[in-house]
Parts: sequence; C-alpha cells; structure tokens
Amino acid sequence: MAKEQQIKRCFTQMAYGDALGFLNENTKDLTTEFIPFQYIRDHQLKMQLPQGQWSEITELSLIITKCLIDLKEKSKTIVDYKRITDEVKLWEYYRHGEANLLRLRIQEGKKYYQNSIYHNDKRGYGFSRIIPILLANKNFEAAKEEVVKQITYLNQHPQVILTAILLARVIFLLLEKGKEDREDLINQLKDFLIGLQRDQLLINEEKEPSKKYILQFEQEKINYLMALDRLKDGKINQTKVNPDSQSILLLALDNYWRLEEGLLPDFQNLPKEDQKETLALAYGFWGIVSNAENNRSNEYTEQDFIENMGEYICKVRNYEVGKRPYEAPQREVDLFQLKEGTVIKHPILNVTKVTSKEVGKYFIKVEVETKTGQYKLYKRKTATD
Repeated sequence: MAKEQQIKRCFTQMAYGDALGFLNENTKDLTTEFIPFQYIRDHQLKMQLPQGQWSEITELSLIITKCLIDLKEKSKTIVDYKRITDEVKLWEYYRHGEANLLRLRIQEGKKYYQNSIYHNDKRGYGFSRIIPILLANKNFEAAKEEVVKQITYLNQHPQVILTAILLARVIFLLLEKGKEDREDLINQLKDFLIGLQRDQLLINEEKEPSKKYILQFEQEKINYLMALDRLKDGKINQTKVNPDSQSILLLALDNYWRLEEGLLPDFQNLPKEDQKETLALAYGFWGIVSNAENNRSNEYTEQDFIENMGEYICKVRNYEVGKRPYEAPQREVDLFQLKEGTVIKHPILNVTKVTSKEVGKYFIKVEVETKTGQYKLYKRKTATD
C-alpha cells in the first residue's frame, strides 16, 4: 500500500473508531451500529447529534492538523502554537467532549505550569492528538522532538511522555514495515524503550530536573517494560478505576490485533469515557496496515472532510503547502454578535457566512457555513446578551 494511502486510511479510520466510541459513551447499550444520539454537554445544553458524530478526540486531531507548518529547509513539520490558542478558543463553542486540560491551559496561560495537574496527571487525555504530527513527519527524530513539545504543553508526567513516544514508534513501525505480529512489535518497542534516555528528550523544564523526577522517569520505563511483557503474553487486564495513558495505549494495541483477527474490541472494564480514544488508536493502527475497507466506514459524519484533511496531511508531509506562521488578528471576531446572512473573513475559519442565529434561554446558537463545512456554535448567555 502506498505511504499516502496508509496515512489517509489511518486518519479516516481513527475518526471512525472515535465516532463509534463517542456513540457508546452516550448510549446505554454497547453497539457497532451508528445511530443518532443525544449528547449532554451540560445540564442546560442537550444536543441531538447525527449518526457517526465524532468527539473531541477527532476535533483535537483536526486542530493540530490545521496548525501544522511544513519546514522543507529543515526537513520537518512543526506545530504553530499561536494558532492553537485561537483554534481552541473557537473550538470551545462547537466542541463535542471535554478536553479539560487543554481548555485549562488556554485559560491560565503560563500559570498552568504551576498547577499540580500539569505534573501529576497520568491520563494525558487526548494524547492521540499527536497522530497528525507523526503522519506529517518523515523523520522519526524530528517527529519525536515535536511530540515531546506537544505533550509537555499539557503534561509533564513521565508516563504520559513515554506513552506519546511509544505511540510515535508504533506509527512509524507500521508505516515502515506494515503488519507486525504481537511478539515482534512488542519486542521492537521494548528494545527502543530500553535505549531511550530522558536527557535525550527536550522536555519543557525551566531548571534542572530533580532527582525525584529522574527516578520517576526511570521507574515509569520499568513499569512500561513489565506491562509490555504482560501484553505480549496476552495477559492485559484493565481493572483500574481511573485509567492512565499507559493502559489506554496498551488496550489500543490489543484491540488492533483483535481487529486484525476479525474480533470485536474488548475494553477490559475500561470506563465508557475512555473507550473512544482506545478505539480511535486501534482503528488508526489497523487503517495503516489493512487493505480491507470497513463496511460501515461511510456512515460517520463529514467523512469527505476527514478524507480531505488526510490528503492535506500528505501534502504537508511532502512540503507542498508552505504554510506560514499564524498572525493573530488585532481584534477578535465575535461571531455571536453578527446578524444572520453576514459574510466575513474569519482569522480561523476564513470566509464565513452566518446562516442562522437563535437566542435561547441559556445559550446563543449560531450556525455558520465555511469552505470546509458547517459549524454549530453555542455560547452561554451573559447579562449583556
């Protein structure tokens, strides 16, 4: 399979897995059939969503994709962090999910790095957002450097960093070698992990790391090596009440091999809210190596848009875009203040038309039409609205 086809299938299948997981998160019974469902964003905002609606897992991947800058002269692709800030501010109005760490990081700015959650959180929710970085880089070392930068934007716990780096290694191995059986792939991950040194990583540290952090990093490596051995023996067992990033990645690998064998995913008692990221990764891995089309892959929402973004990643990877760094506007554009029918050039959405506006009891709802698709935006009403 051509590399570009592998990349596009990885991206589209990730969205499929995410949509399936998001559906099951918001319905009582587990299902593999896409149906419309209700999503409760908070107790005052209940949304009726179409079949195959994906969650913030895919939305974050799309945001990262739009923030990629291809640097041909340096043979790498990086992330534009100035654009991320404005993308997330806009995403707050159309999100399907939480991603609380990212929202908190934007709200608090650099103060976030003094927050205990930055140092102690092991879940690293939404760490799969690094996939576009991996797919858009041909060089593993360049990808690894940018991945660490992206992860430490929200998390500095060694387990989350190691999870992201191992995820990067999995993607590159599958892209380079195709199908890998359980034992071979795990042995390659173990060899890579054994040789990985903390001081080789450009972790966001304002001062020399403490001895405690260095020991913690080494302990997490040992924990991962032991967990990989259990995975190799098929003895993975998810019994944790609060899953961490390690368990999400290892369950994703286990479910990838289940998909290869024609079996349904097994979540090992994983809480519903964590299943969508596991499924997104598992289907993404499977998409890289499998020629078989998923029978229902055309049932998730906006598939053409997802496919186009997969093609865009390929162009970025081949340095065909020449993306310039984002320049924030001098004044913010408040879409909720515009009248129905207004057409403007939005700094993030580009040419945008307000197609409808509705003022409810608690929220203002605005629908806009852009070149890339339609958005339904919700903003909580204030005393001045």
